[in-house]
Amino acid sequence: MRCFGCVARLCWGGALGLSVFPCVALSLVSPWVWRSFWGCSLVLLYGVVADSIVVSFTPLRIVSGLLVFGDRVVYCGDHGFVEGFIDRFGGELVDYSGYTVLPGFLDPHLHLGSLAAWDRIVDLSGVDSIEELLSIVKKVLLREKRASWIVGRGWDHMRFKEKRLPTIRDLEQLDTDKPVFLIRVCGHIAVANKAALEKLGRELENIDWDNGLLYEDSVAFLWKKALEEIGLEPKSYVDALEKLYRYGIVGIGWMSASLDEVIVYHGIEAIKPHTKIYLEPNSFVEWIRYGLPRNTMNIHGLKIILDGSLGAHTAYLSKPYNDKPGTYGKLNMDVEELEKYLLMVKEKEFHIAIHAIGDKALDIVLQLYSRHGLIGERIEHASLVRNDQIKLLVDLRPRIALQPGFILSDTWLVERIGWNRLAWAYRIASLSKIAKVGFSSDAPVEPLDPWRNIYAAITRGEYEGLDIAATMEEKIDLLTALHLHTKGSAETLYYNDKGKLEPGYSADYIVVDRNPLEISDPRELLKIRIVETRVAGRKVYS
Repeated sequence: MRCFGCVARLCWGGALGLSVFPCVALSLVSPWVWRSFWGCSLVLLYGVVADSIVVSFTPLRIVSGLLVFGDRVVYCGDHGFVEGFIDRFGGELVDYSGYTVLPGFLDPHLHLGSLAAWDRIVDLSGVDSIEELLSIVKKVLLREKRASWIVGRGWDHMRFKEKRLPTIRDLEQLDTDKPVFLIRVCGHIAVANKAALEKLGRELENIDWDNGLLYEDSVAFLWKKALEEIGLEPKSYVDALEKLYRYGIVGIGWMSASLDEVIVYHGIEAIKPHTKIYLEPNSFVEWIRYGLPRNTMNIHGLKIILDGSLGAHTAYLSKPYNDKPGTYGKLNMDVEELEKYLLMVKEKEFHIAIHAIGDKALDIVLQLYSRHGLIGERIEHASLVRNDQIKLLVDLRPRIALQPGFILSDTWLVERIGWNRLAWAYRIASLSKIAKVGFSSDAPVEPLDPWRNIYAAITRGEYEGLDIAATMEEKIDLLTALHLHTKGSAETLYYNDKGKLEPGYSADYIVVDRNPLEISDPRELLKIRIVETRVAGRKVYS
């Protein structure tokens, strides 16, 4: 690919573009281009041609050629125009014949620090019993004799044949003096052995000391302790970014980050995705003392985890759990404290993202947003939404990060909430009509793969025979699902120039081996392979 630093040639080419190529003219005279001209900075010029380049999904627009200058798309249209322009003005012509070009995916809600640590964590997803869980951990103890901690994640007791939570008594069978800390897939409950629990102070709440079970903030506290002792090197973040690019993810919302993690992230030498960071409360309080504007170091706002998860019986519900009468879940923060944080964010002109899985937790968020006139702020998950809440959401027009992958994972949903509330669950169709909805993975809670989200959103467990398939009124079509994981997710992250390949938009695209619009069996979407990923015009994966 040719780089141009010659002002004279660029200006002459730009002038010629104004007279001969009106389709390119508006982009060539935009301020960011002229700054590149007069600053003599190196910029990239290249053309892209393919049989099918999807510029946007809603409305659907397909072309055969793109021009990229710097980090922006400056033209989308006919491949003949692109070939002629590159022939006249130079630059590389990238031919993707036989492949399809799509806007890159954005994931507005994931946990990059946890993803970076994943290679040091025992993967317990898919485990079917406590016996199997212990067997896996025993093998790790034999293999990793120098490890200071054994941390695992991904187990789901609803899959276990024992149909119960693992306890400290189960972990005693491991016969080790190393701290062992095993986190449920949702991240809201964990089990620890005696050595791990000794790292905690007895003053902490949300711990069942007799059974070695940790809930909510105590899980996060011990996770932080473990990471401090294990240590995360910059390379771990580089590896995490490679995983993102392998799945075609070009932009992220990093949730519940700490300032220590942000420092490491900004120190790595790698092309980074478009990033908006929402700090955990303690880090946010420290950050605003510096008085710097929003988006400095990509810090965009504050993340609050108001309630827990359905799997852990800690999501805050308006009526008791179906399988645990008398239990409504719990709040991780009282309403008065939440309101103080909300006002702090508003005063400092940052944004807030509030985790609300249960419908009662959502009531609180809607009440506070309404009281303080907060329009367009973020709500995370909104897993259970009643009809009366839909009406309130219309007025608030929030940004909502949804996780369609939960549909496939929460196979036990009816057992938890009963048939009467099933219609409240994962209301993708309803919410996407009244709010700015984006699809996300919540990784590492769920797999990163955007195609899994898209598949789940358009099938709702139909092929898996899940109970939630009875709510097909909340199913969406493929074009809408693709839109929500591109432009929709970009809007959830407050981006106005990402998620499409229109002129003026960031040149973020992926190349895939199959055209999703030509697939009739939705299960085939899960087999689509990412061939190449570009962020701001630069190749990050191939």
